[in-house]
Amino acid sequence: MAAQRIEFSQHEIELIDKLVQDGVYADASEAVHEGLRLLERERSSRADKLDTLRAEVKKGFDDLDEGRYTEINSEEELHAHFAAISARASARVAERNASER
Repeated sequence: MAAQRIEFSQHEIELIDKLVQDGVYADASEAVHEGLRLLERERSSRADKLDTLRAEVKKGFDDLDEGRYTEINSEEELHAHFAAISARASARVAERNASER
């Protein structure tokens, strides 16, 4: 494995030293490797979330293009729309609860 020179801030050095002293990691190298693994996992997770978001946005635009939407022109229509959604959701929950008995 090739050696790499990395400079750390005083705070980072103290953190690594504390993690090693506390027995969390065997040495500084192990602590840094774990940090890099966590960073890689986090970046992958963010990329997955972004891909999911992009796919959902595309579905939304496709629905708009295909006319699958509800046009709401007033506050009253909005309240009625949400009331209908709430009623359907409550009915589904009641059906599920009844089937689980």
